[in-house]
Amino acid sequence: MRKIFLTLGVIAWGSLSSSTSVSDCDSYRSFCLSAASNPKEFQNFKQNPAYTRILEHLSREEGQRYLDYIRNYYPHLLEDFKKFQENDLLGSPLIFNYPAIGMTGPTTLRYVKVLGDIESLFGNLTGKKIVEIGGGYGGQCLVISKAYHFDKYRIVDLPEPLMLAKKYLNSHYTSNFECVNPSDLRGEESCDIVISNYAFSECNRSVQLEYLEKIIKYAKHGYFTLNFLDSATQYGRMPLKELVSILTSYGFNPRIFPETPPFSPDCVLLVW
Repeated sequence: MRKIFLTLGVIAWGSLSSSTSVSDCDSYRSFCLSAASNPKEFQNFKQNPAYTRILEHLSREEGQRYLDYIRNYYPHLLEDFKKFQENDLLGSPLIFNYPAIGMTGPTTLRYVKVLGDIESLFGNLTGKKIVEIGGGYGGQCLVISKAYHFDKYRIVDLPEPLMLAKKYLNSHYTSNFECVNPSDLRGEESCDIVISNYAFSECNRSVQLEYLEKIIKYAKHGYFTLNFLDSATQYGRMPLKELVSILTSYGFNPRIFPETPPFSPDCVLLVW
């Protein structure tokens, strides 16, 4: 049976000024549009302040913690690390010299750590269908593509970030990916794994419910890093207890783990 790996990004149903999530702001969306259409902006987009407030803001020390985790738990991923460092070739990210692997961006190290988690939890990803919620510029998709030939990788996100992700992944000659606007989701399309690195927990509750009914409900497995848990209800987002209850009603067996390496006490890893 062929499987689907789907990445869902922050989804916006309305206009540019209609906020649906933490990252749904005019400055971020406008810059993504500019970076996708302007070669000069694209060349350095990973260092632009309008972008780094959302992505590419990890420090050298945080990158080291991810590298240490990879070395301890997924050392096989260090054997041919240059293929993952291709994620640092475009966009001029801040890169640092790490012993044994050389110049690398901290965000790339996070993407590799997530890859290690996913293959440890769910096995070989070749031939699978994947969906990612909040795919950003497509870095997680690119890193996974360097290790596995997935059947399809769907990124669901805001329209402007999708334009940037499409340009970025095409520039890397990535195959079998698809960028999907939330308004085009029809539901009832199964996938093997749905991923969300913080994006789902940063969405408004109404958007979270749309994702649950149109994507998550039909995913065999899920890998969600969730943040802002302590303030979820206060800011109109779904509390963890309710999310677990909904997943259980779908017939899943959700498991909760501390985020590793730990960066914030109100972050957890939710898998099923």
